[in-house]
Amino acid sequence: MKTSLNSRGLYWLFTAALFVALFTGFGNMPLYGRYYIADIPGFQWSGNFIANLKLHLVTGALLTALAIYSLVGFTRRPIKWTDLSALHKLLYISVTLVLLSGLLAVLKNFAFLKPGLILNMTLTIFHMGTAVLVAVVGGLTLLVQTKKNSS
Repeated sequence: MKTSLNSRGLYWLFTAALFVALFTGFGNMPLYGRYYIADIPGFQWSGNFIANLKLHLVTGALLTALAIYSLVGFTRRPIKWTDLSALHKLLYISVTLVLLSGLLAVLKNFAFLKPGLILNMTLTIFHMGTAVLVAVVGGLTLLVQTKKNSS
């Protein structure tokens, strides 16, 4: 399938933003200071919870904007949902779930919303689980696509 320079650039921007979101998301569970990743030159910021959280939120906003842009473009292209592979469908669904759960996680931080401990923990675990699902399915999709291109 031929792609334009614009769509390839957006693809790589989305991929980089997704990687940063995954990295900072795991950094929000103070792993990087505990396991000395923050001691690696250039990664000192990863041990700072506030810097990590702010970068995660900005990256999440960028991913949401790119997903909306992609959705609008998807409705205008001749590609049909049935033309996508099962892995691509799973990837789109998992990215949608992680973005929606991330948006809900942002909303729960407003003072007028008091979700309670059970709902808060459920949302957090669901968001982390879907993020791991995105990483696994994205890696599998990349592996299958690379194998297909090399054949």
